[in-house]
Amino acid sequence: MNLNIRDLTFFYVIAEVGSLAQASERLGRSQPALSKCIQRLEEEVGTQLLTRSGHGITLTAAGELMRERARKLCFFMEQTEQDLENYVRGVSGKIRIGCVPTVAEYLIPKLCQAFLTENPLAMLEIVPGVNNYLWDNLQNYQLDIIIVTKTISYENAIIYPIMEDAVVLVGSCEHPIFTKELKSITPQDLVEYKWLLSGKNTASRRWIDQFFISRGLPPPRAQIETSSFHLMPKILAANKELLGFIPRRNLTKGGVVYKQLKEIPLEGTANSRHFILGRLKDRSPSPITERLIRMIREQGQDMF
Repeated sequence: MNLNIRDLTFFYVIAEVGSLAQASERLGRSQPALSKCIQRLEEEVGTQLLTRSGHGITLTAAGELMRERARKLCFFMEQTEQDLENYVRGVSGKIRIGCVPTVAEYLIPKLCQAFLTENPLAMLEIVPGVNNYLWDNLQNYQLDIIIVTKTISYENAIIYPIMEDAVVLVGSCEHPIFTKELKSITPQDLVEYKWLLSGKNTASRRWIDQFFISRGLPPPRAQIETSSFHLMPKILAANKELLGFIPRRNLTKGGVVYKQLKEIPLEGTANSRHFILGRLKDRSPSPITERLIRMIREQGQDMF
């Protein structure tokens, strides 16, 4: 069976108005042309779709079924045309955004609110994860853009610097280290304590280990490991014997948990993180994605 879409569209109008004459006026087609349309459809489906009388037309049972299907088809075609028009104009479409946890917590909520206010027909899918996971998904075309920390060179990507942040050494306000004079604390003092650290293969963990090794000291001993910066403050606040690193902004913009933490201002322990937005070179972004990229580049640091 090979139904013609135009014939189905014409049939739907004929069925709705109940008259070939009225359908002819609405469609701008002659009545003989519309009769041919009905004939082609009936030959294709192998049954009569309507009967004619002096009062107009009457649909058969098959005709009623055809009208319902044609109605859905017409609606789908109109919606598709509108969606494509909006897509080309850059006002609608789905954008898949991969981001590291810090970005998910501090940038994404404000970004979603601002972007969807300006682009209410857009749809955003947020995928949190670590750098390598997000980069792999971008390369596999599972994501449209990623916002990650700059740790490696992305050869097949176009990179935009977005914002920066510092990760600092902290502990619970009740940690034993705060019984000492802060200015007198040395890296050697830190070695004796237990730590909450990110996984061994993460860039932040390698940086922490190198901080101690470069000073002739053993790397800190991790009692708990997690790659979630979102989870770390809660663990540190609840475990008063642990030290760890969290984004400095958490201490000033966080909630009750962060007020239970305190920075240890030891020289060399603050690590700057540079966040970048990446997209693939060989894949042109949709118009709506270009709008989002432009907003992030222009307002990302302020939102963050």
